[in-house]
Amino acid sequence: MLSKTFKLEAEQVAWVEEHARTHGSCGAVIRNLIEQQRENPARLSLHQRSKHLIVRNGGAKDLSTRPLTGYGRD
Repeated sequence: MLSKTFKLEAEQVAWVEEHARTHGSCGAVIRNLIEQQRENPARLSLHQRSKHLIVRNGGAKDLSTRPLTGYGRD
């Protein structure tokens, strides 16, 4: 069984209490936030969102090891 008591930072408590004024109670704010998170999981990182744009062309895996030509290092 999940405990109904948990610790928050002072700023977090103030935020929840402020929003509770318009949402009815602190519990309602917390439940609403949990439901929002369940419906919309954490945002994807930029890499995850742009993975389909990455082209695998067999080049060097680490570009710092790629030999430079034409850039003053001939």
